Amino acid sequence: MELTAEQRKIEQRRRRFIANAWMLMEKTGQAPAPSKDYCQLLVTTEGVIWRWWRISLRRSAVVYPGEWAIAREDVEDDERLMGEVERTFGADTKDQVIHLCNRSNDYLSKLPQKLLVQIASFLSLEDVIAWLTALRPLEDVV
Repeated sequence: MELTAEQRKIEQRRRRFIANAWMLMEKTGQAPAPSKDYCQLLVTTEGVIWRWWRISLRRSAVVYPGEWAIAREDVEDDERLMGEVERTFGADTKDQVIHLCNRSNDYLSKLPQKLLVQIASFLSLEDVIAWLTALRPLEDVV
């Protein structure tokens, strides 16, 4: 299905918008064997950009790079993108992309326990109680 000129303009505007948003995560690497493709994953505040460069061992092959730009709301439902991310970078990266796009990533739970104890030592009792209410997995720290 060929896009009309107006649809191409809209698509280009959407890609620029996603690309110019705040960067949350960037990951690059080579796809697993037997593929030699090189891939880049960019997660921004507005969506995900997936870029790839196909590597062919044939001299006669003409291969061009490609790009998908997916809006943040559509990332979890895009099976094609999620399959490529999982195939190339693994299930952990796929889950991290979904959490970032759902804006449900909890950065405090990833900090070392020693640092969390130090942070808690500077809080008042009321703040510690509020912290425990908001972050149940951190109850063992305090």
